[in-house]
Amino acid sequence: MALTQGDLQAITELLNPIHVKLDKMDARLDKVESRLDKVDARLDKVESRLDKVDARLDKVESRLGKMDVRLDVIEMKQDLTSKKLNDLDLDIKVSERNVRRDIHKLNDEMETVAEVLKQNELIPL
Repeated sequence: MALTQGDLQAITELLNPIHVKLDKMDARLDKVESRLDKVDARLDKVESRLDKVDARLDKVESRLGKMDVRLDVIEMKQDLTSKKLNDLDLDIKVSERNVRRDIHKLNDEMETVAEVLKQNELIPL
């Protein structure tokens, strides 16, 4: 069963509106593809900029790591200095107490010496 020229003509007329619609869709898809290409180019630029930001953040992170280590050292030194200061404060308080005790003892001894000298009439009463 072969198709006649009329059958082929009828099929062509039936497919023609579909073909026109497909051409329109193809044109619209071309426009969408063009716009997607532009978006892709812009995203590439954004990605490039983000890579640069990422590199800079890596440098900042590295520097902050170094600063963190240095701060740890400073904290250790500060703790050591604080302990030394506390020890020095304790030493000063002990020394002050000993000096006061010695002064009090000397005052008592001087009173005794003064009394002995008065009794021996070596100093005026």
